[in-house]
Amino acid sequence: MIAVETQELVKTFKRHTVLDRVSLKIHAGKTYGLIGNNGVGKTTLIRCVLGLLKPTSGNISVFGENAYTLSDTLKQKIAVTYDSPMFVPGMSALDNLLYFCMPYAVSKNEVQTRYQQYASTLQLKVTDQRVGEYSLGMRQKLSIIRSLITEPTLLVMDEPFNGLDPTSKLALKKVLKDYQQTTNCTALVSSHDLTNLQELANQYIFLKDGVVAAAGQLNEILGDRVQSDLYKLTIEAGGIQHTCEAIKDIQGIVIVEQRENVITIRYTSHSGSLFQLLSEHRLPVLEIQGVHTGLEDLFALEDY
Repeated sequence: MIAVETQELVKTFKRHTVLDRVSLKIHAGKTYGLIGNNGVGKTTLIRCVLGLLKPTSGNISVFGENAYTLSDTLKQKIAVTYDSPMFVPGMSALDNLLYFCMPYAVSKNEVQTRYQQYASTLQLKVTDQRVGEYSLGMRQKLSIIRSLITEPTLLVMDEPFNGLDPTSKLALKKVLKDYQQTTNCTALVSSHDLTNLQELANQYIFLKDGVVAAAGQLNEILGDRVQSDLYKLTIEAGGIQHTCEAIKDIQGIVIVEQRENVITIRYTSHSGSLFQLLSEHRLPVLEIQGVHTGLEDLFALEDY
């Protein structure tokens, strides 16, 4: 079953085209990671899918209905988490949730029970404290609870890891995975936190300059890159600058990233071993470690 489908979607602001003939099929029961640099159209696509922004041309359907004329029944099955969640600041968390759920077919007891359940898992303390006094991380947790409390069929999340500490990110991934497995919910998650996104999603959409550059499962997008040509080189203390300069002149090696005394390179030469090549140039390399290509590597190389 197709949960969301866009056909030749175009969105132009004045003379700037943000989305350029985007055609997608998001299958029900899957978790999709939406990936791309700032300004490539991720948030615009999300707003169009939610019916909040009308496209210049093209069509969008959500579970077979036009995204801009959804039935009230279907609207109640869609939930959203934004990167900067908004609440009534003078009200408590529970009162905010009760207020939000008024249009939904969710009882007060159900709101209270689900709130306490998710708050416990996400380590959000249940108090009468006003939400206006919450930290960013606390508001983000409450936003996630708000999106799940109505038991949506389609969950759209824009930067859900924003403001969360490592422990809370682990809890969030568990909550979302458990919910998806229990309800077969469809999720579209936009995030720059690629490490955590890779642990959450099972399908990916890469946007680049307003077009879909790649879509599918990670192994499908990687293709023959599964056998990685990425390596991490650990360099002797004091030798990092010399090594970086020397590598620039070696054919077949490209520096992808450098952090402290570790250089990530891409080795594309097939004329010999990497170890032999580095030895010939007498570079102060202490360790060579192969890197399996993942979302971060693919995104850093823009190789999709």
